[in-house]
Amino acid sequence: MTRLPWKTPQEVRNRVLELAVSRTDPEVSVKEIVENAERNLANETQVFALCGAKDADRTQFEEIVKPLRRLISDSNLAVDRLMMEMIGSGSWIGFGRRHMDAGEEVIPNRYWPFLVLNIKEARAIGEGIEFRGVRFLTYGEIPHDHSVRDRIRAANKLPDRDREASKPVQNPVSPIKNGGRRGRKKVADWDAYYLAFKTKIAADGFPDELNDVGWNKQADVERWVTDLLEREGYSAANSTVRGHVVAFLERARSEIQN
Repeated sequence: MTRLPWKTPQEVRNRVLELAVSRTDPEVSVKEIVENAERNLANETQVFALCGAKDADRTQFEEIVKPLRRLISDSNLAVDRLMMEMIGSGSWIGFGRRHMDAGEEVIPNRYWPFLVLNIKEARAIGEGIEFRGVRFLTYGEIPHDHSVRDRIRAANKLPDRDREASKPVQNPVSPIKNGGRRGRKKVADWDAYYLAFKTKIAADGFPDELNDVGWNKQADVERWVTDLLEREGYSAANSTVRGHVVAFLERARSEIQN
């Protein structure tokens, strides 16, 4: 059996921290912002200590470091929110055990808005439910024929009663499409491919000239999407793939910035 690239909650957070960028300047990463603020805070603290850490100077010191502490706190909270949003959307897939005698199970995406993740203890806790030994995979790194894919799909499948309730109301007098032909293969689910793309960038980052060859430009994403289509038995014109890839990139950048 192929060894899977498991990630601890802390490893996932570290990866999200590397991906997140400033809202005001997409060229600046949140990691840089936090590191610079922590460096400045350490310098100010050292200066205060060298000056004797006098009570008379403490008020001025606190005024100087207050914005730095707030920036660090706000940035870390934003990364934590982004991490939970990515987990909830399926960019990272969580696994855990409910109790010591239980086997490891997939934590469905729909559970995460109701769970609090303790990163250090690798625990996900909600009302009346708790998972321990939590760890994660990205869908894009799971081999296509690995059985864990079936477990993920099964866990994220809504129970029958919920699935029926979530179905949109259909127009009872809708015309038959495609000239009434039956058995025609449905079009690709681009929303599903976008989620797959998010798992890819969660693992490998955005295509960038600094990345390894094969994932450093838009054309690489287009080839990756085309490969997915072919493996699923679909096909699309190059212009169609390009249009969706452009939309994927813009949408992902926007989500990571917010």
